Amino acid sequence: MSVSETGPHTRFRSLYRQSLPGTRVNEDGCGLHGRHAWIVDGATGVSDGQIGSAPSDAAWLAGTIQSILPELTGAESANGDLLEVLQAHIGQAFAAAAGAGGGSEDAGPSACLGLLGLETSHNSLRVSGRFLGDVVALVQTDGTVLRWTDERSKPFERMTLAALGDGGSDASGMSEPVRRQILENRARLNHPDGYWVVNPRRPWAGRELRFEATIAPGSPIVLATDGFMRSWTCSAPIRTRRSTRPWRPGRAMPCSRSCASASGATMGAVHSGA
Repeated sequence: MSVSETGPHTRFRSLYRQSLPGTRVNEDGCGLHGRHAWIVDGATGVSDGQIGSAPSDAAWLAGTIQSILPELTGAESANGDLLEVLQAHIGQAFAAAAGAGGGSEDAGPSACLGLLGLETSHNSLRVSGRFLGDVVALVQTDGTVLRWTDERSKPFERMTLAALGDGGSDASGMSEPVRRQILENRARLNHPDGYWVVNPRRPWAGRELRFEATIAPGSPIVLATDGFMRSWTCSAPIRTRRSTRPWRPGRAMPCSRSCASASGATMGAVHSGA
């Protein structure tokens, strides 16, 4: 941590970032501001194009989250209900950007979100995580590596992956079986018997999974999309060291460019403290 005249300051510091776009555009994002860090994984909709000024609706949503979070995390009053405030801002921004198209029955774009917060706790640091969707945080504590994520969408994802082998694709590159499966999945989006993600039309704040852990100052934390996690293999625990070197899970297998280019992959390694 850094020390000034007003006392110690707890914050994240970026060590490394990498983002590989999907087949068309990059619909992911990661960032940090002060004692918060986050990862965003946009999900392309089946009725894309409600926001004509963006390369895709999911790219718009990821970019909107990226632009709003620094301001919200910088406001002291946002600590208690940060996700509720974010939900309101996203809804208002989508209504303004989509115009008349914003009132359709389609669920609109969605995104997975992992948000970390850092606080001092006696002589150690306390990190908290709030997760919607299958983005991942790797957090080292007490010699082990914790994997924080929300896998409530996994059963629906498996059905979509199974549909990939059923039939050819249309002009948009999406096969009809996949399109039907995505539509079925979206009917369960942000419902108690389904899964929860960030969405401009269907409320989600308060449905996130929450995690907490005590970590040592200087410990690295990895934030990643599921596309990145599929592209990398970790064969040893993460080592903690006070260093400017990024995340080092023993020896990591090289990123699979073919996998990443198809699904998109984004990761960020942050340093806890300063």
